[in-house]
Amino acid sequence: MRNSVDDVQLLLGSRIRDARHDRMGRIVGVDQTRDLPALLIAWAGTRGVVRVDISRDELRGLLAARQSISVKRPATRTSGGRDDDAESTSRQKEIEEREPLATGTATLR
Repeated sequence: MRNSVDDVQLLLGSRIRDARHDRMGRIVGVDQTRDLPALLIAWAGTRGVVRVDISRDELRGLLAARQSISVKRPATRTSGGRDDDAESTSRQKEIEEREPLATGTATLR
């Protein structure tokens, strides 16, 4: 039985920076079906999704970084109205303007 990492869905949609290749992308999937887990990343300015193998420790590190962001900025429940759309847009802009959080060779936002 493989040792999977729990709560990886929290990474979906997170922005990630690859300092080695000077590029930014979004995590669109996490694959833990093989011996080595992988992030599925849509890199900015490219088509398609790239599979990036990482160790379980790296995956846990990214998840810990993401969870620390969630603790600092708790999610708010909304009723789905027009004001909620403005709040969502404002929140997205705030996320995009924030400096990425460094975690080893990759950074997470």
